[in-house]
Amino acid sequence: MTAEYYKISQREIDSVLSESPEKRFEYTIKRIADWETLWTIVDEAGALGMLTDEVQNVIFPIWPFKEFTQLYCTGDFANYTPMVIELSDFLEEYLPDYENKNYKLSLLPLPTKKGEVMDISLFREALNSELNKIE
Repeated sequence: MTAEYYKISQREIDSVLSESPEKRFEYTIKRIADWETLWTIVDEAGALGMLTDEVQNVIFPIWPFKEFTQLYCTGDFANYTPMVIELSDFLEEYLPDYENKNYKLSLLPLPTKKGEVMDISLFREALNSELNKIE
């Protein structure tokens, strides 16, 4: 069974894509907190799509909505598809392992440019701040 998720409009997509990296970061944190889900990419075998930077840091890409993830699945990532992750699973299962391995996160990377790359601790801090506003 496929989970229902919030679908964003083309107008919202265009608006977000035209924003600065800082604004896209704020948008991503807010939307992940609001909907308590996030998206990443997996290959045909189900392996998560990891990125690397110029110093070989492993970077896990995340997006707030499927539509942004689909935009990324071109070029080197054309054989990848979006995968949704519940926020609670991400915080409890993925992040502790990634933190131990010193991975970084990339928030809302675009095919034409990198997303905001950050340490997991900074992501947690920003997300917790946003979640506290909601409660």
